[in-house]
Amino acid sequence: MTNRHILVIACIGLALIPLRDALGQTCTVTSPGISFGVYNPMAFSPINTSSTVTVICSSRINVAVAYEIQIGPGISGSYNRRSMSGLNYQIYSDAARSQVWGDGGGGTVSVADGYTFNSQIPVNRTYNIFAQLPARQSVAPGVYTDTVLLLIIY
Repeated sequence: MTNRHILVIACIGLALIPLRDALGQTCTVTSPGISFGVYNPMAFSPINTSSTVTVICSSRINVAVAYEIQIGPGISGSYNRRSMSGLNYQIYSDAARSQVWGDGGGGTVSVADGYTFNSQIPVNRTYNIFAQLPARQSVAPGVYTDTVLLLIIY
């Protein structure tokens, strides 16, 4: 039996979504992406990896800001079965990989945070993303990618 190794990269699409209101608030969200590295479909253990999401908010005045971070389902269109052209994976908000990070509906969670600006200096907050590529998936050798949207709502 031949061992096949597959390079897998799940790219979380950068979503720079500046939103402004009458108070001069602006927030953006970015991520460097997620990489699973080389996948061996004969391995018995899943591949676990992590990355980050960074939210940067600024305001011209001292004001409270609250926001929610959502992650889209990717090309599969399903939060329950994210897929890179047949190679399934999942994105989680917790290290135990028990809470699927999505839009907060249908069994998924979104991440919420908030704080009060005390000056006009931008505030950076970083959140961990946890991902898993299940073991023993029968896929052809190749490069597998996905793009998911990061959305910040405030």
